[in-house]
Amino acid sequence: MKRKLTEGEKLRRAQILARKINLLLDAIVDQGGRPYDYPAIEAAAEKTGYFISRTRWSMLKNGQLQVVPDACLCAIATVLGVDPEYLLREDAKLPPQVEVMLPQVRIKRLYEVRDFATKALGRLDPEGLRAITTILDQAVQRRIDAARFSGRVAGTRQQDEGPSYASPKLDGRRVALRGRVLPAQHARATTQAARHGLSLSEYLAALIDRDSGLPTRLDQGPEAPTPRASS
Repeated sequence: MKRKLTEGEKLRRAQILARKINLLLDAIVDQGGRPYDYPAIEAAAEKTGYFISRTRWSMLKNGQLQVVPDACLCAIATVLGVDPEYLLREDAKLPPQVEVMLPQVRIKRLYEVRDFATKALGRLDPEGLRAITTILDQAVQRRIDAARFSGRVAGTRQQDEGPSYASPKLDGRRVALRGRVLPAQHARATTQAARHGLSLSEYLAALIDRDSGLPTRLDQGPEAPTPRASS
């Protein structure tokens, strides 16, 4: 007879599943290069024959206890382009398309922690904020260096020279870039971005990351779903 799980074990499973789903959402985008929000998940899951309610989806992402049918997990796996075993088994191997994006996901999450610290401590404790952001900036740089020199580019590290970087004002979680290019350059960029299913800003971000030796969607064939372009 199969042993009945304790409430603690059920909660642990729910939290592990939430971490897996959130990692997939960080690393995977839809055919148009957009992050998967609930409406996109709902619509794509319905095409597989399964309806995922907004309440269930929220509980899944937040690791809340609920009875989750295998059919629901299989629908999510199909939508996000991974093997259902990844969601169904705790020790399942990380999907290749997610593994290749891990450096960027880790960097993104460090920036999110930095943004949170800035909002929480900006006016209350400027000195504490400076100490925290210094540590986080160093961690981000280590992640960038590790991604840049982890076998994807030459192993000899070259020191970057130039003025120190000052964090700009953010538009949401991103930096707005403004500039002028020639019409022919705009046409070429628009065409290339469309080939990869990216917006112009996503295409530019991918070019920046590729120049730094980071993996991007530009290095992969047009598949759906595909790894998320760099933010």
